[in-house]
Amino acid sequence: MGIDAAATFLGHSSTVITEGHYIEPDRTVDPTPASHLERTLRPDRPDAGLLVMPPADGEDEILAIADVYPDTRSA
Repeated sequence: MGIDAAATFLGHSSTVITEGHYIEPDRTVDPTPASHLERTLRPDRPDAGLLVMPPADGEDEILAIADVYPDTRSA
């Protein structure tokens, strides 16, 4: 649900305490895709240059699999 919900649930007035004492980042997850999305889709000055970059090695194969097996949970 996010850090704001956790902070509220724990009674913290800010997320700083929640982040500093209760949340451990998952270091096994690569944050690169999320940072690209945040830079590309941010509401203030989006970086459209990321959308024209060539695909990374293996990206086309992964996207092809995603096209064959779409996420049906949002339907």
